[in-house]
Amino acid sequence: MSFSTWNLRHIAARRVKSIRGINIFHTNTSGGGYPQVTDEAVIAANPQFVILTEDPTYGGNPALVYKRPNWGSINALKQGVRQS
Repeated sequence: MSFSTWNLRHIAARRVKSIRGINIFHTNTSGGGYPQVTDEAVIAANPQFVILTEDPTYGGNPALVYKRPNWGSINALKQGVRQS
C-alpha cells in the first residue's frame, strides 16, 4: 500500500509549517510534489503526528489507521487520536 504526502502549496502543508512542524517526506519531490510513500517508509520515519486529509472512505478513518500492519510502533499512534 502506498500513501500520498503533499507539497508546500497544499493547505495542510502550510498549516504544519505555521506551527513549525516538518513534513517527514519534504525532501521527496517525486510525483509532481505529491510523492507516494510506502507503509515501510512511514514506519521507518516514525512520525510524531499523522495527519489524515482524506475522506474516511478512502483511508482517512482514524480507527483504520490503528489496524494497519506494524503501525502500532509509530509514535504518532502511541499518542492517540486527536481530532480538530
